[in-house]
Amino acid sequence: MAPKPHLTPEERKELRALKKAEKKQKRQEKKKQLKRELLTREINYGAVTLKRQEKTWRQLLIGLKVPEMRKDLEFAWHHFERLVDCKDFAISLLLDELDKANGQYFLNMKTHSEHIDQLLQMFADQVQQLQQDYSNQAEELEKEHQFNADQLEAGSSEEENYLKTVLYILQLEMKEVKRTRHAEYFSKLEEQDSKQHQLVQRMKGILEQLHLQVWTDTVQFLQRHQNSIKERKKIHLEMKSEDDKLQLLIRNQLEHIRSSHNTIRSLKVKEAELEKFLGRHVADLQSEFDFFTFAFNSLKTKLTKDRRLDFQKLNCLTIHYNEVIAYMESLEAKGKHILHVGSVCRKLETVKEKILPFPANFVNEMSKPSVSEVSEYMEALELFWQRVGRADAARYGVNEEREFLITENEILKRRLHQYCQCLKCPDFQPFQTTSRPCRTITEGVLELKKYNKHGVCQTQFAKDESEPTSTLDSVSWNDASSPFKSVYAISLALSMKSDISQFQRYCEKAIGQLTAESLEAFKETKDDVARIQVMYPLAQQIPLDPGGCSKNFQEAEQLKSAGNRAFALKDYSEAIQSYNQAIICCPQQTIEDRQLLTILVSNRSACNFELGNIRKVLDDLDYIGEIGDYPSHLCYKLWLRKGKCYSALQNKKLAGEAFNEALKCLEQSGLTEEALQTKAHEIQRAQTGQAKLQAPKSQLELIAAFPEERFVGGEEFPAAHPKITVSQDSIQGRYAKAVGDIETGTILVEETAFGAVVDKEHALKNCQNCLASVELPIACPQCSEVIFCSTHCSRMAFKSFHGVECGMQRQLFQCGASVNCLLALRLISQKPLRFFLDKRSKLQDFMRDSCKKSAPYKKVYRSNDYDNVFFLCRNESLRKKEELVAYACMSIYLLRLLKQGFYFGESTAEAPTTNELFVGGLLLRHLQILQFNAHEISQLQNRSSGFEAACIGAGLYPTLALFNHSCDPSLVRYNVRNKIIARAIRPIKAEDIIYENYGPLYSAADLQQRLEELKKNYWFECMCQPCTQLWPTVRDMRENELRIPCRNDQCPYVFLVKGDDDPFLTCPYCENVTGLLPNLRGLMKLEEILPEAEHKLGAAHFEVALRKFAEALDVLFQFSSPPHPEIIKVQQRMRDCMVHFGNKAFDYKPHIMQ
Repeated sequence: MAPKPHLTPEERKELRALKKAEKKQKRQEKKKQLKRELLTREINYGAVTLKRQEKTWRQLLIGLKVPEMRKDLEFAWHHFERLVDCKDFAISLLLDELDKANGQYFLNMKTHSEHIDQLLQMFADQVQQLQQDYSNQAEELEKEHQFNADQLEAGSSEEENYLKTVLYILQLEMKEVKRTRHAEYFSKLEEQDSKQHQLVQRMKGILEQLHLQVWTDTVQFLQRHQNSIKERKKIHLEMKSEDDKLQLLIRNQLEHIRSSHNTIRSLKVKEAELEKFLGRHVADLQSEFDFFTFAFNSLKTKLTKDRRLDFQKLNCLTIHYNEVIAYMESLEAKGKHILHVGSVCRKLETVKEKILPFPANFVNEMSKPSVSEVSEYMEALELFWQRVGRADAARYGVNEEREFLITENEILKRRLHQYCQCLKCPDFQPFQTTSRPCRTITEGVLELKKYNKHGVCQTQFAKDESEPTSTLDSVSWNDASSPFKSVYAISLALSMKSDISQFQRYCEKAIGQLTAESLEAFKETKDDVARIQVMYPLAQQIPLDPGGCSKNFQEAEQLKSAGNRAFALKDYSEAIQSYNQAIICCPQQTIEDRQLLTILVSNRSACNFELGNIRKVLDDLDYIGEIGDYPSHLCYKLWLRKGKCYSALQNKKLAGEAFNEALKCLEQSGLTEEALQTKAHEIQRAQTGQAKLQAPKSQLELIAAFPEERFVGGEEFPAAHPKITVSQDSIQGRYAKAVGDIETGTILVEETAFGAVVDKEHALKNCQNCLASVELPIACPQCSEVIFCSTHCSRMAFKSFHGVECGMQRQLFQCGASVNCLLALRLISQKPLRFFLDKRSKLQDFMRDSCKKSAPYKKVYRSNDYDNVFFLCRNESLRKKEELVAYACMSIYLLRLLKQGFYFGESTAEAPTTNELFVGGLLLRHLQILQFNAHEISQLQNRSSGFEAACIGAGLYPTLALFNHSCDPSLVRYNVRNKIIARAIRPIKAEDIIYENYGPLYSAADLQQRLEELKKNYWFECMCQPCTQLWPTVRDMRENELRIPCRNDQCPYVFLVKGDDDPFLTCPYCENVTGLLPNLRGLMKLEEILPEAEHKLGAAHFEVALRKFAEALDVLFQFSSPPHPEIIKVQQRMRDCMVHFGNKAFDYKPHIMQ
């Protein structure tokens, strides 16, 4: 590769001027293109307007009857047509001229740039050739000079030996001869040296003359080139002036066109207003139609199922009725036999002996029966009474069934009444709200683990027995009319737990400070700011626990010693753990502290060097460079280690620089002369490659920074797929819907968290900024409660949130605040106070309870826009004001921590300021929002049987928060650092609603359990397909039963097919005949796809396995319908593949359970 030519300052200045001219030209071309598009749009608009006006004129002409008016209108119309034709001709002429001018200009610029490139290339080639010739000549002269010097040296050595021998033999006699010989020898040497010096001087003069001549030619060439550039620049300016004149002409023409179409545009505005009004009316009608359709389909499905059940029950009742009739007939016959037996018994009865206990009435007229007849009727009589008992039991069961049907009928009536109320009353609470869970995926279990986000509202506190009795003790709590009953119930529930935290105790004490007047004032509040203002004086009386400093120099020294002992025993993993703990707790305030820290990081890099982790060693060495203050007498060790690492990575340039620095630093090492020589020899051996470290092949390969599939979002929702939009109605609120078909496995959402936090258990395992798993932690300079994965994350955290939270981090973890509280605080601390104060005027109206305004519409729904977070669902209409007491106490606790962290500046005033109350109101709103919208952030970790996705924190994702719940979700979520990715777990058709899952799955939990969990945690009644159609769980499904959809795509009926059913089925809805053979033939493809997919999954080829499982799932949905065990198994395998694309612990190793 040819070296880049050295440019003078004038050349660089000319080059920058050329680049500026090119940028300016591009901007002008862009403006011209916009004008061209504007003209084209005007032409199209004129054509459309002409057609519309022509149609209008024709209608008017048809309706006119007066001849003069008709003629005037015709004349006006023809005049208007002529004006429009003139305008179109002028625009087309201007466009043609503009295209010609642009073409000529581009041709000139292309020719000019080609000439410049050729000249620059020619000059670079000449300079390179001259440099090569000069270097060759210099090398030849140097070799010749060295050869002559070697010959002279060899000859001199031989003569000297000869003279020594002669002198040894002759001794004193030859002293004079020796002196003479020496003089001759030295004179010859001086003559030879003078000749060599003259030769060098002559060659130097020749080379300088050649170099001067080349330099003169180059300067003349550049002067000629500059003159040509000036001439072309003059031509370019002339062309630019002509172009400006053309632009002025076009601008004037556009102004003329704009003035001539004012009337037409006013008509267009009126027409647009009318269309907008009609559109709203049509949209309202369409929404009503959609709701009635949805209600009708749901009701139809429910009634169809009820009709089927009623028909079955009617059959059972008919059978029981026939049995009862048969029993009654047999009862009548048996009654006749009983009468006959009674008459026989009366005839056999005597005074002394009675065979049967009948009344003592003798019938002498009847003949005496035989004993054999009596025994025959006794057995039949016993059988009769047994059947009478069974018939009575059947009658009781029928009555119970009738009562059950009556109850279900009443429930159905109530449901229909609720649907009707939704249409009549706009403020009626919908069945389903937009609320979010936090959850993860586990191996072998289809249910998604739900993160308990309701620790905020369901937190329980214990009352401190040592505290004095509050003024609330004098109130009658059992009185139903007492205004304190609900608040007391909260406080009592909070005090039932024994394992309470400081945060919980603080809130319980604050609630205990309430009086009757303060509670009434709290009930009368109309916004969150007022609630903070009422509760702040009460909560302020409770002192906060001091956090204190968690850095400890002595502890760091002890951990360093433990790491050194492990290093000496070659237990490098244990040594790294000890050094990591020491790095975290080591202070960084003084030079001595920082020296200890750098030594700890250096020791850790030595462990990784022994383990062969080259890149980790280089990361630690860079970390030491950023800390500074490393002991100067040990610097040579760092440079030597860095040189060996670069040499192992085959980077010779950086390795040579590091070895040279190591040699320089040896002078400051303070070692003895012998030790210096030993170390220098070691450095030279490493530099020459004799002690070369072999890096693993994996560390020499380049790792892709981004996955192969790069996500591109839509225009309105950049974090969602372009085929996804968000709709809203009074039943479901806001929900995501597909506007086109989406394939299985497609990324539906890829969104960075607006705010994310790490929980207490993983605060020293994951990066506080990006939430990545950390093997080599970067410590915070001031606290030991958090770590970072790199110095970049450390700087980013201090610039945003950690600069505020650093001093309070220990208090937050010690007080036991939930992840939701940490996240509510993070939403504030990551932005400066001025950010929220600038939004106060826009948001304060929406913070009132009585605000009826709708959220402002934005063309682009961005994830980093705080307005989108502010207007997320919080179910405020379902929440009682008394429940906000605990929330307000939590918000005040966080607000006081912000004051301690100087978020509001240095202030000693105890009373809250207006700004502090406003931020407190935002904290209270955040807690309500996060209860329903926070998502869990997880990472894969090893376990004895497979793997688990462990929760490491929580985040807020405004786009994904708009997705509603279904017990049969459409997507699976996983995290990449603090980003969330949702992928389709089933094929999605256009107009389908896209659901996620808030915790319970129909495959793992029964209906009642799911309904109770969702009602308790998210305050809505689930109306998804599995719940309304009573889908069974996995344990209740049968492998030999298939659900085949009707061949009519518009028909919702699904056949339940067993092995012995007829291959041709008739739909009871649409009466179409559906054949089973095509579906069974299609499902046979799974025998080829699934074994290959399982093999790829077992080999940890997750990309290939995911594609195969997606193909199998498409086959299942094409030829069958859920629920079915095979569909659930394939979806679980797809979940296993997808979660392996997300976060993993640094020591995670893939292990798939088959």
